Formats: sequence, structure tokens, C-alpha cells
Amino acid sequence: MHASRWIPALVTVFALGALSSCSSDDGDADSPEASPTANSTVESRNACTADVEVTGAVEKSWSGDASSITENRSGPVQYFATKGKVTLQVLAAEGDFDAIATLTTPRASYTSQGGTVEADDKGAGAKVDADATATKGKPVHITASIDC
Repeated sequence: MHASRWIPALVTVFALGALSSCSSDDGDADSPEASPTANSTVESRNACTADVEVTGAVEKSWSGDASSITENRSGPVQYFATKGKVTLQVLAAEGDFDAIATLTTPRASYTSQGGTVEADDKGAGAKVDADATATKGKPVHITASIDC
């Protein structure tokens, strides 16, 4: 066998050996501390209503159903309002991070830059009056109210 054929096989054997020698003795695999989902709770989805107006690079407005996700230990309370293929997501402030709004369309995602983004950290609702930019192209302005 040529060296070019057995070197990748040898690298794979060494890599598998290194991985198998890495073991964790942090506790019993059946204990809650060892479970990757031990700190999570069942997230709660709540019905909300939304009024959304987007101007600028995207022109869209709608009123209707929305939702929030609370009891989410993997991150802050989230709010969603969707019309067709356009989704507004608002994340509540958490720790050192301010509340943020993201508008996702088939062509681009826009993230709030300044303005007002307020989101209740208990799931009662969110308000947005902010400009949002994508990595390329013109910005949008988002005005929204989500009530839960």
C-alpha cells in the first residue's frame, strides 16, 4: 500500500484513540447533574397578538396572531410574529445583553440598531420602534407591538 493511502487511515485510528481516552468522571450518567437537559424546563408557548409595520427595504404590515416562548432556560423570553415568509423575532434583555429585534425575510435578515426595543422578561409583550440593518442593502424601520 502506498503511503498516500495508509496515512489517512492511520490519522483516523489515532484520532479515535484520542477521543476514546477522553472520558468524564463527573458523576453517574443517570444523575441529573450528568444530563445535558437537567437544567432546562419545558418551554411554554403562549398565544399573543401583534401589530407590525415594516418600511424601507421591506414594505409589509400585518396584524394577527403571534406567540411568545417563556420558561426558556437556554435563553431569554422570545416573541414571534409571522406573515407569510417574513418573521419578526424579539428577544428580551438578559444579563449584559439588551433586548433586540430581528426581521427575517427570504432575501435578508435585519437586526435592530438603536431605537426602542422593549420586551417584557415574563412574557407579557414587546414593543419595537427601531431601525434595523442587514449586512448588505438598505435598512428597514420596524414598528411593532406584541401583546400576550
